[in-house]
Amino acid sequence: MGLAAPIFARFHNGIICGYLEGSCLDINSVKEPKIVDAICQAMARMHRIPVEKHQTSEPAIFSKTRDFLDNVPNSYQTTDLQQRFDDYFVKNKVDLEADFKHLSELLKSLHNRIVFCHNDLLVFNILYNSKSEQVHFIDYEYADMNFQLFDIANHFNEYGGVDNPDYSLCPNTDETRSFIQKYLSYYLEHEPSSDEVSRMVEQIPLFEAASHFFWSVWALVQAKNSVIQFDYLEYGITRYQMFRKIIDQK
Repeated sequence: MGLAAPIFARFHNGIICGYLEGSCLDINSVKEPKIVDAICQAMARMHRIPVEKHQTSEPAIFSKTRDFLDNVPNSYQTTDLQQRFDDYFVKNKVDLEADFKHLSELLKSLHNRIVFCHNDLLVFNILYNSKSEQVHFIDYEYADMNFQLFDIANHFNEYGGVDNPDYSLCPNTDETRSFIQKYLSYYLEHEPSSDEVSRMVEQIPLFEAASHFFWSVWALVQAKNSVIQFDYLEYGITRYQMFRKIIDQK
């Protein structure tokens, strides 16, 4: 499919893969029209990968979020982390289990294709080759069967960046519609109808909420376990706030 580097060897806890030419995107280059078009092409090719019927039984958003929820710590190792967690999640009486149940019910009420998704298309996981004007995706750690729109909505959320994310940078309605129009023309291999585009555009916010919730609980786990110098707790709070902003309108 030409979507990732070739795998040359596998061994315990690792692989050897080929080298891909290109540079990682950033929050500015990801919006360039020719790059948007290349992303739409690559994403459509990935989503068209044939899968066995039994593989589409449950979208990964449910099982993976469940795994993270089951591992959200009861306490944090430093007073600062614990105080900050309490100041937001405890004082605001956040019930992550109830949130997940409500989100799951909303998602299950929608009719969206289940396809093979990357599930983590942040700008650093997209390489752009200026010579071939093509993109390749890297870091397939979270790749799995999932709602088609989760992959797209999650990518939109990543327009805001990771360090000090600014979600005002995410696509507006017109930009979202333009992206969906391009994407569907490649995925369907013909021009989509206006109704097809509109249905997907209307559902995007709920999948953006799902993405925010997913990475929020992921970050709460990482805040306990990761050795990387990054404020996972603050990131988790920010993503949860975005989740609430969207879901409270549903």
